[in-house]
Amino acid sequence: MSVGPEIRRIALSVRGARPTPWGGDGQWAWRSALWAEARRARTNNPPLGVHVLTDFTVRIKLYLADPAYRQSDVDNLAKPILDTLFTEIRSQAPVDNVTGALFDAYDSQVMTLTVSKSPVVRDEVGADVEVTWVHGEMGTLPQGS
Repeated sequence: MSVGPEIRRIALSVRGARPTPWGGDGQWAWRSALWAEARRARTNNPPLGVHVLTDFTVRIKLYLADPAYRQSDVDNLAKPILDTLFTEIRSQAPVDNVTGALFDAYDSQVMTLTVSKSPVVRDEVGADVEVTWVHGEMGTLPQGS
């Protein structure tokens, strides 16, 4: 009997660090906090079965305090998260350890991205991130996973 592909998942949660858009003030502090939590998640759940043809699905839930909750564009907030979790082709980071925290794969391999935001009080700001991929098969993640 053959074993079919397995859906793999890594989830992480960052609190107490303000999500900051790419190029925004505080971007590197946010990315450093995200990187540290992603490395802990990677240590606890190594990303097996990742290769150049792996397709990823990423779900991001942002927790923002006013006025950022109303004023921030989710697409601008997603970019530094993807750049931190995946390897950047041409990193522009002026600090170390802010790229490739979860995967030695490019964010161009993200085929599905879902981003949402919720209002919170200031000390609860942060993000929950879940990344899924198929282990054991070169191809796409099944729909509805």
